[in-house]
Amino acid sequence: MLGKTHMATGLLASIVTLPMVDTVHLKVWFSQASRGNFVNLEIAALWIGLGVVGSILPDLDEFHSIGTRKVEAVVRTILLLFFLFLTEQHGRFNTLSLIVLIVGVLTLMGGEIARKISMLMLALGCIVLLIMDAKYGTNFLSGMVLLTVWSIITAFVAHRTFTHSLLGLLVLGAGLGMALTPLHLLLLTYAVVIGYIVHLLADAVSGGVPVFWPLRLGKHTRLGIRLVKSGSAMDHTVGLASLILTVVLAAGYFH
Repeated sequence: MLGKTHMATGLLASIVTLPMVDTVHLKVWFSQASRGNFVNLEIAALWIGLGVVGSILPDLDEFHSIGTRKVEAVVRTILLLFFLFLTEQHGRFNTLSLIVLIVGVLTLMGGEIARKISMLMLALGCIVLLIMDAKYGTNFLSGMVLLTVWSIITAFVAHRTFTHSLLGLLVLGAGLGMALTPLHLLLLTYAVVIGYIVHLLADAVSGGVPVFWPLRLGKHTRLGIRLVKSGSAMDHTVGLASLILTVVLAAGYFH
């Protein structure tokens, strides 16, 4: 399915599962916000946002996906800021700043090169956090290691392989869970995982997914059916219907 369809279904799943977050009624949120208490509203917003993010994560194995383009933009921005910081600190170009600039320029090329660089930069970011925030303990460190592994594998696998399997889901989910537990944000892991699972279910009806990758089931590597062709009228219909239902359910919280 198209990336925007995955985002729409991820948004719907986030709204449907929103009661998993404490104090989810919108009237209560706004009542609390009027008194300066934005905590529950922020958690709910994070739940919905991360659910949508989770719904596009599996397609980071594809260079033209929405998620990949967003990651490339974020990585490019961080590299540019880092380049400016290094240049300002030293007052001139140096080897490190030139490397950072070259890597940033390569992300502008698009295609598999930009995707691989971006995923490897994500892995590097996890390693940096692993080193800098070791104070959070073994769980955090283990989580960062798993997220690093997930990013590196994703950089080099073909589309609809590792990231669309139970193994990919487990590595990402366990990594996020262990990393966020010391920060008391474990609940947010569930939002990402729910969005991720919804993506796999959607792809299961649009050609199938390799659930048990890298294992094969006889002659078949993917499980599923092809009810929806990516980019077809049915694909757009599913996305639109998800958005409409999301609005209806969200409006229901006011009553």
